[in-house]
Amino acid sequence: MKRHLICLMMGVAALCSGFQSYADAAQNITIQGKTFYKDGAPWLPKGIKVEGFNEPAGLRAKSKAATEARNDWNAKERDAIKHVFGADTIRFAVSQPGLDPQSPIYDPAYLDELLAAFKEARAAGFVVIPSMDAQGENGIEGLPCMPNDSTVRAWKKLAPSLAGDPGVMFELFDEPCKTMKPEDKAEWTNDTQAVVNAVRATGAENILLIDGLHYARSTSGLFPLIHDTMPHRMALAVHPYLSKDWFVNEKQWQREFG
Repeated sequence: MKRHLICLMMGVAALCSGFQSYADAAQNITIQGKTFYKDGAPWLPKGIKVEGFNEPAGLRAKSKAATEARNDWNAKERDAIKHVFGADTIRFAVSQPGLDPQSPIYDPAYLDELLAAFKEARAAGFVVIPSMDAQGENGIEGLPCMPNDSTVRAWKKLAPSLAGDPGVMFELFDEPCKTMKPEDKAEWTNDTQAVVNAVRATGAENILLIDGLHYARSTSGLFPLIHDTMPHRMALAVHPYLSKDWFVNEKQWQREFG
């Protein structure tokens, strides 16, 4: 399987059938070789990250900042994302514990809220990326910073309702924290493969975006370690933060991304 690399530049921090109707009218994202295509044309996405749905509503109500972020999601904001910033893609931070039925903050209504937001984004013509996140701002401090059984359970809740829409790509786990040491690569491989298998078992054929190690800043040699039952439906997601000794010249870029 050929290697694919995606880098989305983020500038800002009953429903299944509805998704199908938007899928029919909106974008079809595919991969050929190392290139992404939208409706058959080569495509380089430009995206915005939305944090307004990064935890269930009951927790969000306790935070003024979180409430304001949620209230910013409206038709006027979507219009600005498209016509002022020029984005065609929205990446939503999604709470892993909020979707995991075994989590103390699990809320069944959270799934409905997420799907409603995704539908609005798709209806406005955006490609959508749910990004599974398990950091403090997602509702619980100190959760494992690598994919795990909770990640699997959360995707089993979310993936089926989005499975019919080729304009939705799944970022399986945001920024796995460990390094490129052999033992960390082995853990990443085993746990990421479990998530891939679980998503495909739901029937979802969506493109899978897989973050590399070291907070998605290292991917060299990782792609062949993960196997997908579907060809050309998987890519690596990278977060090339510009800082000293990281991604400021071609040698460093090749070292981390290969």
